[in-house]
Amino acid sequence: MCSKSLQTLNLGHNRLTNEGIHTLKEGLLRNHSLQRLGLLNTRISSEGTRKAATIGLILGVKTCDTHQ
Repeated sequence: MCSKSLQTLNLGHNRLTNEGIHTLKEGLLRNHSLQRLGLLNTRISSEGTRKAATIGLILGVKTCDTHQ
């Protein structure tokens, strides 16, 4: 079951990598209510950060925390 009303997704302070962002991409793109994506202190490189930002732009996310 897919929640289409998710507004905040905080994935910060874990071992999320670029591969994890790629894996999450499909599910995130189906959610049209996400407003905040938290990615602080993960293992995402600048490439993964760009991918997350692109996803955020597509979804209209208002806040994407990616600083280490």
